[in-house]
Amino acid sequence: GKSVILGENTWCPINTQNTSLHMDLIPCFYYIRMGYNINGIDIDHFGDIFSGYFVQACVKHLGGHIRFGNPIALHRRNSHNYMKDAHSEWMCILLLNDLLPWLTTEIKLEGNNYIDSFNSLSYCLQDVVEQFTGSIWTDSTNAYFHQIAHYMRQWTKVCDRIIR
Repeated sequence: GKSVILGENTWCPINTQNTSLHMDLIPCFYYIRMGYNINGIDIDHFGDIFSGYFVQACVKHLGGHIRFGNPIALHRRNSHNYMKDAHSEWMCILLLNDLLPWLTTEIKLEGNNYIDSFNSLSYCLQDVVEQFTGSIWTDSTNAYFHQIAHYMRQWTKVCDRIIR
C-alpha cells in the first residue's frame, strides 16, 4: 500500500506495534514508564502513546516528517479484559487531554538535534505540569511527570554516550 506523511499540523497516536523508527530518532523515543499509581489508579497501556507524541514533537521541531505505511508483519492480539484495560488507560486519556493542546500548539523546544530537543522537551514537560489544574493534577501526578522528565534525560545521556 501507499504511505502517508502527516501534515505539519497533524498529530497521531503511535503505538509500539509494527512501529519502526529511523535510527536517528532513538534518543527521543524513550518508552514512558507505566504502572505508576495516580489517584488510586495504576496507569498502564499508554507508555507508547506518550512516547509517540513526544517523538513527534521533536521530529516536527527539527523539520522532519512522520510517515505511516502498511505493517510488515501481521499482529494478532492475545485475548484481553477490555474493561480492565480501559480502567488502566482512563487516567492516561485524562492526562493527554491536558498535555496534547500544550504539546501540539504551545511548546517551544530548543536544540538542533534529537538528543538536545528531547532534553528540551523533558524540561518543558517538567515545568508545564506545575501549571495544570484540575482533579487529576495532584502532587502525585506532578511527581510522576517529574520522574518521567528525569528518566528522559537519563535516556539521552546513555544515547549520547553510544552515538557521539
